[in-house]
Amino acid sequence: MGCDAENEMRYERYFAFFRSAPLVERISDPRLRLTSGDMELEVVNPEVTRLQNLPALNELRGAWKLQSLNGPGWGIGLTAFPGHLLITGNRIAYSPCQRDAVSFRYNGGRLNTNPTAPLPAKPDCAALAEDYHGPGAPRPIDVLDRAPCQPDR
Repeated sequence: MGCDAENEMRYERYFAFFRSAPLVERISDPRLRLTSGDMELEVVNPEVTRLQNLPALNELRGAWKLQSLNGPGWGIGLTAFPGHLLITGNRIAYSPCQRDAVSFRYNGGRLNTNPTAPLPAKPDCAALAEDYHGPGAPRPIDVLDRAPCQPDR
């Protein structure tokens, strides 16, 4: 395979296990056990375990301190932002600007925004537009706009 000797042995054991026609049995709903000789491999359905580990909506509610905003190949600390992200009912707001909140539905671990009620292009609250990190850096409005990441479908 073009790997170093240690990885080559590991890959060979892995593929040899599957070439041996392992027996498959269900352990529990999201788990399977594959057995061949004295070797066992347990696997789990990642979507089921993801759903099992999602917080309930009532666990999301409250005030959350902004820590960071990260994207592909970049990230910025947000601890200089004086406010908090507030999640109450089905709304997310930046604490100094609670009237400029975003409505959402919580479904399958996603905060789905209402596309018919987006954030205003020019919010009434000056704190949403303040520039804490310099030109081009995220402002509180940018964080709030990205908080519920999936549009409602």
